[in-house]
Amino acid sequence: MSQPPSPSDPSPIDRRALVVGVILLVVGAAAALAQFDLVPLARAMSLWPLVVVVLGLLLVAGARDSERRRGGAVVVITGLWLLIPVNGIGGFGWETAWPLPLIAMGLLFVAWPKPGEDRGGGLVLLAVGTWCLVTTRHMWHLDWGTSWPLLLVLIGAALVLQAILQAMSALLGRRS
Repeated sequence: MSQPPSPSDPSPIDRRALVVGVILLVVGAAAALAQFDLVPLARAMSLWPLVVVVLGLLLVAGARDSERRRGGAVVVITGLWLLIPVNGIGGFGWETAWPLPLIAMGLLFVAWPKPGEDRGGGLVLLAVGTWCLVTTRHMWHLDWGTSWPLLLVLIGAALVLQAILQAMSALLGRRS
C-alpha cells in the first residue's frame, strides 16, 4: 500500500492507510446501519458528504504547514456544504444553498489569510455570498432585480473595512 514511515519522519502514522481506513469505516458503518434496518438505506446514503468532511479533517490534522491546513479546511467546508442540500438541512436545496460556500470561504479567508495576503478578498467574497443568500432566499422580499443596491452597500462596506484594517496594520507595524 504505502511505504512505512522512515525513522527521521516526525509523523509515524501511515496517512494513506488512515484515509482509506476512515473511508471504509464510514461507508461500512452506513451500509451496516442500512442492512440491519436501523437507518433507511436512502437516509444512510444521503450522508455520503460526511466522507468529504472526514477527509478534510484528516488533511487538517495531518498538515505540516498552515497553507495545507487551510486547504483541508476548504475540503471540510465543501463536505459540509454538500451535506446541507443533500439532506435539506435548514430548508436549503441546491437552488438556495450555493451561496453558503461563498460565505464560508469568505469567513475562512478573513480569519485565516495566507502569509502576506490581506483580508480584502475574503471580505468581498463574504459580502457577495451574503447578498446571494439574501436574494436566493427572498429575505425581506428581495429578489435579483430589487436587491442590487444591497450588493453595492455590502461590497463598499467590505472595501472600507479592508482599507481600515490595512491602515491599522500599518500603524501597528510602525510602533513595534
